[in-house]
Amino acid sequence: WCSFLPSVDRWRHRDFRDGRALFSGVPEGSSYAPDDYDPRDFAGEFAVCDPLYRRYRLLPPISDELAVLVHQPDIVNFEPFLAPPGDDEDPTSFRVMCLAQCTTKLVLFVFSSGAGEWHAVTFDGWIALVTSPGNQVPDAHLTWASERYYVHKCFCWAVSPSNKLLMLDTHTMEFSAVDLPRQHVPGQMIPMMAFVEAGEGRLAMFTLMNRIDNDYSKLQKDGDGANKCHPVATISLPLGYRYTIMDVAGGYLLLQGIPENLHSAPLPERPDFDCFSLNLQTLQLEWFCANKYMIGGAPLYAGFPPSLTPPTV
Repeated sequence: WCSFLPSVDRWRHRDFRDGRALFSGVPEGSSYAPDDYDPRDFAGEFAVCDPLYRRYRLLPPISDELAVLVHQPDIVNFEPFLAPPGDDEDPTSFRVMCLAQCTTKLVLFVFSSGAGEWHAVTFDGWIALVTSPGNQVPDAHLTWASERYYVHKCFCWAVSPSNKLLMLDTHTMEFSAVDLPRQHVPGQMIPMMAFVEAGEGRLAMFTLMNRIDNDYSKLQKDGDGANKCHPVATISLPLGYRYTIMDVAGGYLLLQGIPENLHSAPLPERPDFDCFSLNLQTLQLEWFCANKYMIGGAPLYAGFPPSLTPPTV
Protein backbone atom coordinates (compact mmCIF):
# COMPACT_ATOMS: atom_id res chain seq x y z
CA TRP A 1 0.00 0.00 0.00
CA CYS A 2 2.30 2.79 1.25
CA SER A 3 5.89 1.55 1.23
CA PHE A 4 7.10 5.14 1.73
CA LEU A 5 5.85 5.28 5.33
CA PRO A 6 8.62 5.52 7.94
CA SER A 7 9.30 2.16 9.61
CA VAL A 8 6.87 0.67 7.10
CA ASP A 9 6.78 -2.73 8.83
CA ARG A 10 5.01 -1.35 11.89
CA TRP A 11 1.89 -0.06 10.10
CA ARG A 12 -1.37 -1.96 9.58
CA HIS A 13 -3.82 -0.92 6.86
CA ARG A 14 -7.28 -0.12 8.28
CA ASP A 15 -9.39 1.83 5.76
CA PHE A 16 -9.52 3.61 2.41
CA ARG A 17 -11.75 6.54 1.41
CA ASP A 18 -11.59 9.44 -1.06
CA GLY A 19 -8.08 8.58 -2.23
CA ARG A 20 -6.66 8.28 1.29
CA ALA A 21 -5.45 5.20 3.13
CA LEU A 22 -5.54 4.90 6.92
CA PHE A 23 -2.94 2.93 8.87
CA SER A 24 -2.63 2.21 12.58
CA GLY A 25 0.72 1.75 14.25
CA VAL A 26 1.85 -1.49 15.81
CA PRO A 27 3.48 -0.45 19.11
CA GLU A 28 7.28 -0.41 19.10
CA GLY A 29 8.62 -3.61 20.63
CA SER A 30 5.28 -5.38 20.19
CA SER A 31 5.32 -9.07 19.35
CA TYR A 32 2.48 -8.53 16.87
CA ALA A 33 3.33 -8.60 13.19
CA PRO A 34 1.58 -5.99 11.01
CA ASP A 35 -0.56 -8.70 9.41
CA ASP A 36 -1.72 -10.03 12.79
CA TYR A 37 -5.12 -8.68 13.68
CA ASP A 38 -7.05 -8.72 16.92
CA PRO A 39 -10.20 -6.55 16.70
CA ARG A 40 -9.94 -5.89 20.45
CA ASP A 41 -6.58 -4.12 20.25
CA PHE A 42 -6.62 -0.42 21.11
CA ALA A 43 -4.64 1.64 18.60
CA GLY A 44 -3.47 5.14 19.43
CA GLU A 45 -1.11 6.00 16.55
CA PHE A 46 -2.26 6.63 13.00
CA ALA A 47 -0.96 7.67 9.60
CA VAL A 48 -3.02 8.92 6.65
CA CYS A 49 -1.48 8.40 3.21
CA ASP A 50 -2.06 9.45 -0.37
CA PRO A 51 -0.77 6.36 -2.24
CA LEU A 52 -0.88 8.06 -5.65
CA TYR A 53 1.25 11.08 -4.72
CA ARG A 54 3.30 9.19 -2.09
CA ARG A 55 2.46 11.62 0.69
CA TYR A 56 1.62 10.87 4.29
CA ARG A 57 0.68 12.60 7.51
CA LEU A 58 1.42 11.19 10.95
CA LEU A 59 -1.38 12.07 13.35
CA PRO A 60 -0.78 12.99 16.99
CA PRO A 61 -1.50 9.98 19.21
CA ILE A 62 -4.73 9.69 21.15
CA SER A 63 -3.90 11.34 24.47
CA ASP A 64 -3.81 9.42 27.74
CA GLU A 65 -6.62 11.64 29.02
CA LEU A 66 -8.90 10.33 26.26
CA ALA A 67 -7.56 6.78 26.17
CA VAL A 68 -8.62 6.17 29.79
CA LEU A 69 -12.24 6.39 28.64
CA VAL A 70 -11.91 2.75 27.57
CA HIS A 71 -10.43 -0.17 29.50
CA GLN A 72 -8.50 -2.56 27.24
CA PRO A 73 -9.94 -5.80 28.74
CA ASP A 74 -13.47 -4.47 28.13
CA ILE A 75 -12.95 -3.74 24.42
CA VAL A 76 -14.96 -6.06 22.18
CA ASN A 77 -14.07 -4.32 18.92
CA PHE A 78 -11.91 -1.31 18.04
CA GLU A 79 -12.64 0.05 14.57
CA PRO A 80 -10.62 2.91 13.03
CA PHE A 81 -11.94 4.46 9.81
CA LEU A 82 -11.78 7.56 7.65
CA ALA A 83 -14.64 10.06 7.49
CA PRO A 84 -15.44 13.10 5.33
CA PRO A 85 -14.83 16.57 6.79
CA GLY A 86 -17.48 18.35 8.81
CA ASP A 87 -19.87 20.80 7.16
CA ASP A 88 -17.91 23.80 8.46
CA GLU A 89 -14.48 22.41 7.52
CA ASP A 90 -12.34 22.77 4.40
CA PRO A 91 -13.59 20.30 1.76
CA THR A 92 -10.01 19.04 1.30
CA SER A 93 -9.66 18.13 4.98
CA PHE A 94 -10.54 14.77 6.52
CA ARG A 95 -11.45 13.12 9.78
CA VAL A 96 -10.29 9.90 11.39
CA MET A 97 -12.70 8.10 13.71
CA CYS A 98 -12.12 5.16 16.04
CA LEU A 99 -15.18 3.38 17.40
CA ALA A 100 -14.45 1.47 20.60
CA GLN A 101 -17.20 -1.07 21.29
CA CYS A 102 -16.91 -2.13 24.93
CA THR A 103 -19.03 -4.41 27.09
CA THR A 104 -20.71 -1.50 28.88
CA LYS A 105 -20.00 1.59 26.78
CA LEU A 106 -19.48 2.88 23.26
CA VAL A 107 -16.80 5.53 22.74
CA LEU A 108 -15.92 7.32 19.51
CA PHE A 109 -12.53 9.03 19.17
CA VAL A 110 -12.48 11.72 16.46
CA PHE A 111 -9.54 13.50 14.84
CA SER A 112 -10.01 16.47 12.51
CA SER A 113 -7.18 17.39 10.15
CA GLY A 114 -8.34 21.00 10.35
CA ALA A 115 -8.27 21.29 14.14
CA GLY A 116 -5.33 18.90 14.45
CA GLU A 117 -6.53 17.27 17.66
CA TRP A 118 -8.59 14.40 19.04
CA HIS A 119 -11.82 14.50 21.00
CA ALA A 120 -14.25 11.82 22.19
CA VAL A 121 -18.00 11.19 21.90
CA THR A 122 -19.95 8.63 23.93
CA PHE A 123 -23.30 6.96 23.25
CA ASP A 124 -25.51 7.08 26.34
CA GLY A 125 -27.94 4.52 24.89
CA TRP A 126 -25.38 1.73 24.54
CA ILE A 127 -26.45 -0.25 27.62
CA ALA A 128 -30.10 -0.20 26.51
CA LEU A 129 -29.04 -1.30 23.04
CA VAL A 130 -26.91 -4.25 24.17
CA THR A 131 -29.19 -5.47 26.96
CA SER A 132 -31.37 -8.33 25.81
CA PRO A 133 -35.13 -8.03 26.48
CA GLY A 134 -35.88 -9.22 30.01
CA ASN A 135 -32.19 -9.46 30.83
CA GLN A 136 -30.37 -6.66 32.62
CA VAL A 137 -26.94 -8.08 31.78
CA PRO A 138 -25.32 -6.71 28.60
CA ASP A 139 -25.03 -9.33 25.89
CA ALA A 140 -21.35 -10.24 25.63
CA HIS A 141 -21.98 -11.80 22.22
CA LEU A 142 -23.38 -8.64 20.66
CA THR A 143 -21.73 -8.05 17.33
CA TRP A 144 -22.00 -6.12 14.10
CA ALA A 145 -24.29 -7.92 11.64
CA SER A 146 -23.14 -5.78 8.72
CA GLU A 147 -20.16 -3.88 7.47
CA ARG A 148 -19.96 -0.14 8.12
CA TYR A 149 -21.91 1.92 5.57
CA TYR A 150 -22.05 5.65 4.90
CA VAL A 151 -25.52 6.87 3.97
CA HIS A 152 -26.76 10.48 3.80
CA LYS A 153 -23.89 11.73 6.01
CA CYS A 154 -24.46 8.96 8.55
CA PHE A 155 -22.35 5.93 9.33
CA CYS A 156 -24.44 2.91 10.21
CA TRP A 157 -23.97 -0.61 11.53
CA ALA A 158 -26.53 -3.38 11.95
CA VAL A 159 -26.34 -4.85 15.46
CA SER A 160 -27.06 -8.50 16.21
CA PRO A 161 -28.90 -10.09 17.93
CA SER A 162 -30.83 -6.98 18.99
CA ASN A 163 -32.01 -6.22 15.41
CA LYS A 164 -31.08 -2.56 15.69
CA LEU A 165 -29.37 -0.16 13.35
CA LEU A 166 -26.78 2.01 15.08
CA MET A 167 -26.38 5.35 13.30
CA LEU A 168 -23.79 8.09 13.72
CA ASP A 169 -24.77 11.48 12.30
CA THR A 170 -21.48 13.02 11.15
CA HIS A 171 -23.02 16.51 11.17
CA THR A 172 -24.28 16.54 14.78
CA MET A 173 -21.87 13.79 15.96
CA GLU A 174 -24.77 12.12 17.76
CA PHE A 175 -25.61 8.43 17.93
CA SER A 176 -29.08 6.96 17.54
CA ALA A 177 -30.59 3.50 17.14
CA VAL A 178 -33.57 2.40 15.07
CA ASP A 179 -35.42 -0.90 14.88
CA LEU A 180 -34.83 -3.31 12.02
CA PRO A 181 -37.17 -6.10 10.95
CA ARG A 182 -36.14 -9.44 12.42
CA GLN A 183 -34.14 -11.19 9.72
CA HIS A 184 -32.22 -13.70 11.79
CA VAL A 185 -33.71 -17.09 12.61
CA PRO A 186 -31.96 -18.68 15.63
CA GLY A 187 -29.73 -21.52 14.51
CA GLN A 188 -29.30 -20.07 11.03
CA MET A 189 -26.63 -17.79 9.60
CA ILE A 190 -27.18 -14.05 9.94
CA PRO A 191 -28.07 -12.71 6.47
CA MET A 192 -25.74 -10.17 4.89
CA MET A 193 -27.11 -6.63 4.82
CA ALA A 194 -26.11 -3.45 3.01
CA PHE A 195 -27.47 0.02 3.76
CA VAL A 196 -27.70 2.42 0.83
CA GLU A 197 -29.06 5.83 -0.11
CA ALA A 198 -32.65 5.95 -1.32
CA GLY A 199 -34.51 8.95 -2.70
CA GLU A 200 -35.74 11.90 -0.62
CA GLY A 201 -32.96 11.49 1.92
CA ARG A 202 -34.16 8.06 2.99
CA LEU A 203 -32.17 4.98 3.86
CA ALA A 204 -32.72 1.64 2.17
CA MET A 205 -31.64 -1.87 3.13
CA PHE A 206 -30.66 -4.73 0.85
CA THR A 207 -30.86 -8.12 2.57
CA LEU A 208 -28.92 -10.93 0.94
CA MET A 209 -30.64 -14.20 1.82
CA ASN A 210 -28.71 -16.27 -0.78
CA ARG A 211 -31.90 -17.33 -2.45
CA ILE A 212 -33.54 -16.46 -5.76
CA ASP A 213 -35.44 -13.47 -4.37
CA ASN A 214 -33.71 -11.03 -2.01
CA ASP A 215 -35.32 -8.13 -0.18
CA TYR A 216 -34.90 -4.41 -0.87
CA SER A 217 -36.66 -2.23 1.72
CA LYS A 218 -36.84 1.45 2.63
CA LEU A 219 -36.64 2.73 6.18
CA GLN A 220 -39.26 5.38 6.93
CA LYS A 221 -41.38 6.59 9.83
CA ASP A 222 -44.86 5.19 10.37
CA GLY A 223 -47.89 7.02 11.79
CA ASP A 224 -46.53 6.74 15.33
CA GLY A 225 -43.19 8.27 14.36
CA ALA A 226 -41.33 4.96 14.67
CA ASN A 227 -38.86 3.89 11.99
CA LYS A 228 -40.08 0.89 10.04
CA CYS A 229 -38.73 -1.01 7.05
CA HIS A 230 -41.20 -1.13 4.18
CA PRO A 231 -40.60 -3.68 1.39
CA VAL A 232 -40.04 -2.01 -1.97
CA ALA A 233 -38.93 -4.80 -4.28
CA THR A 234 -37.48 -8.27 -4.49
CA ILE A 235 -34.21 -8.60 -6.39
CA SER A 236 -33.78 -11.82 -8.35
CA LEU A 237 -30.19 -13.05 -8.67
CA PRO A 238 -28.87 -15.53 -11.26
CA LEU A 239 -28.93 -19.16 -10.19
CA GLY A 240 -25.83 -21.26 -9.66
CA TYR A 241 -24.02 -18.98 -7.21
CA ARG A 242 -23.62 -18.22 -3.54
CA TYR A 243 -23.34 -14.46 -3.13
CA THR A 244 -21.40 -12.04 -0.99
CA ILE A 245 -21.81 -8.27 -0.72
CA MET A 246 -18.60 -6.56 -1.79
CA ASP A 247 -19.32 -2.86 -1.27
CA VAL A 248 -21.38 0.16 -2.30
CA ALA A 249 -20.02 3.07 -4.35
CA GLY A 250 -21.14 5.49 -7.03
CA GLY A 251 -24.81 4.52 -6.73
CA TYR A 252 -24.16 0.81 -7.22
CA LEU A 253 -24.13 -2.24 -4.97
CA LEU A 254 -21.51 -4.78 -6.05
CA LEU A 255 -22.15 -8.49 -5.46
CA GLN A 256 -19.73 -11.36 -5.94
CA GLY A 257 -21.07 -14.67 -7.18
CA ILE A 258 -19.24 -17.79 -6.00
CA PRO A 259 -20.05 -20.72 -8.32
CA GLU A 260 -21.81 -23.53 -6.50
CA ASN A 261 -19.76 -26.09 -8.44
CA LEU A 262 -16.47 -24.35 -7.68
CA HIS A 263 -14.83 -27.18 -5.76
CA SER A 264 -16.30 -30.03 -7.79
CA ALA A 265 -14.39 -29.05 -10.93
CA PRO A 266 -10.68 -29.83 -11.48
CA LEU A 267 -8.47 -26.88 -10.59
CA PRO A 268 -7.60 -25.89 -14.22
CA GLU A 269 -11.30 -26.01 -15.15
CA ARG A 270 -12.78 -24.16 -12.21
CA PRO A 271 -15.32 -21.50 -13.23
CA ASP A 272 -14.76 -17.78 -12.76
CA PHE A 273 -16.06 -15.71 -9.90
CA ASP A 274 -18.65 -13.38 -11.45
CA CYS A 275 -19.43 -9.91 -10.11
CA PHE A 276 -22.80 -8.24 -10.57
CA SER A 277 -23.74 -4.58 -10.09
CA LEU A 278 -27.13 -3.44 -8.81
CA ASN A 279 -28.16 0.07 -9.87
CA LEU A 280 -29.67 1.53 -6.70
CA GLN A 281 -31.87 3.95 -8.64
CA THR A 282 -33.37 1.58 -11.20
CA LEU A 283 -32.77 -1.69 -9.25
CA GLN A 284 -31.46 -3.21 -12.48
CA LEU A 285 -28.91 -6.01 -12.06
CA GLU A 286 -26.10 -6.38 -14.60
CA TRP A 287 -23.07 -8.62 -15.00
CA PHE A 288 -20.02 -6.51 -14.13
CA CYS A 289 -16.86 -8.60 -14.51
CA ALA A 290 -15.30 -12.02 -13.99
CA ASN A 291 -12.23 -12.98 -12.00
CA LYS A 292 -10.26 -16.16 -11.50
CA TYR A 293 -9.87 -15.36 -7.82
CA MET A 294 -12.26 -14.44 -5.06
CA ILE A 295 -12.05 -10.76 -4.10
CA GLY A 296 -12.17 -10.09 -0.38
CA GLY A 297 -11.56 -6.90 1.58
CA ALA A 298 -10.70 -4.80 -1.48
CA PRO A 299 -11.97 -1.19 -1.27
CA LEU A 300 -14.38 -0.23 -4.04
CA TYR A 301 -13.58 3.04 -5.79
CA ALA A 302 -15.92 5.17 -7.91
CA GLY A 303 -15.18 8.62 -9.29
CA PHE A 304 -12.56 10.38 -11.37
CA PRO A 305 -9.54 8.39 -12.58
CA PRO A 306 -6.66 8.67 -10.06
CA SER A 307 -4.58 10.59 -12.63
CA LEU A 308 -7.15 13.42 -12.52
CA THR A 309 -7.39 13.52 -8.74
CA PRO A 310 -5.44 16.22 -6.84
CA PRO A 311 -3.32 15.27 -3.80
CA THR A 312 -5.41 14.37 -0.73
CA VAL A 313 -2.78 14.68 2.02
